[in-house]
Amino acid sequence: MSGCCPTDRPALTGNTDRKIDGTHVKINVEGAEPYDCYVVGESNKWVVFIYDIFGFHPNVYELADWFAANRNVSVAVPDIRRGHNWPRESYPPQTPELKKKFYEGFMVGAGNPEARLVDLKACVDYLNKEKKADALATIGFCWGAKMSILLDNYGGVCANVCPHPSFLKSGEGEKTSIPTLMMPTDTDNLTIYLAGVLRNPNPQLVAVSEDYLGTYHGFLGARGAFEDPIQKPFVEKAKIQMSYFVTKHMSVSHAASDGPSPFGSTVASFNLGATSRAASLYVSNN
Repeated sequence: MSGCCPTDRPALTGNTDRKIDGTHVKINVEGAEPYDCYVVGESNKWVVFIYDIFGFHPNVYELADWFAANRNVSVAVPDIRRGHNWPRESYPPQTPELKKKFYEGFMVGAGNPEARLVDLKACVDYLNKEKKADALATIGFCWGAKMSILLDNYGGVCANVCPHPSFLKSGEGEKTSIPTLMMPTDTDNLTIYLAGVLRNPNPQLVAVSEDYLGTYHGFLGARGAFEDPIQKPFVEKAKIQMSYFVTKHMSVSHAASDGPSPFGSTVASFNLGATSRAASLYVSNN
């Protein structure tokens, strides 16, 4: 299984002065208390963002608002950990006590992906029933990538993007059934997951972009320095690639989706047309 957060970079504060464009609603869950969900946009085509271990963060709001304002989609960010996030000031967990709290407490409790799947499915059900969604896609950041892979095609989800993914297993690569874009960074190891993809009857469903191997794990999540002059080009490219990938599969019309593909020669062997070969190369080289 690929590990969580292969970096010692701490989470950043983000732009706390920025006013968000959306609002918060409550998601009902059978047999449990309702939980909070951020929603933004007027479209009935929905992208579900699944946050990293730090939960709601200015960067997540900023990306959600950008998608809604620029890509003719709506975005939902469900608080599937119900506020029980890992404290930004406690990462990386350096003391024995913090490490035990992280791996034996958080990751088997609020951060247990399988246990959070019920709440994530409830969000999809809400979008289908209450918002009358006619297209759904997911984008899972770090820990959230594990969630989006587990969710797969539930409720009609038709595409998935995984920036700096963590926790992925070989068996999940075998079972992936929707178009999925992996976006690993310098320390993200997809070997185990892609070994499973090679056993998938439809390995071409999974694409891997190597455009982000020059940046760090978490650059789109709470660790992201969106305005840093070195990191900003990575962030801007990621916004274009992520939105192009999901909106193409959701059949959303807008100027960017109708233009040329952002997956050009820069993705080298990891591209949308030669995925099985790319996966073989990745597994053999790692």
